Amino acid sequence: MLPIEHTDPVNAKILAVSEDKIEGFVREPFEEIARRSGVGVDVVMARIAAMLRAGTIRRVRQTLLATNLAQGALVAWKVPDSAGIFVAGAL
Repeated sequence: MLPIEHTDPVNAKILAVSEDKIEGFVREPFEEIARRSGVGVDVVMARIAAMLRAGTIRRVRQTLLATNLAQGALVAWKVPDSAGIFVAGAL
């Protein structure tokens, strides 16, 4: 069982980076969190998924300002089911 507390040293590293520290569009945000935190991407994804399931964190998001992409831009993300992450609004 993975630690789910925000005070766990590995989780704290992940959360320190992912709390709005990544600006702009990042094609692979989990890889960027892994790079900046020094934690492997598989561990980052597993820990985030565990914290989501436990309610330690409520959501995972990347804020995009469509006005910075193009006028009238529509953005969609393809997230693999294997990521184990719930996508809000998914049907």
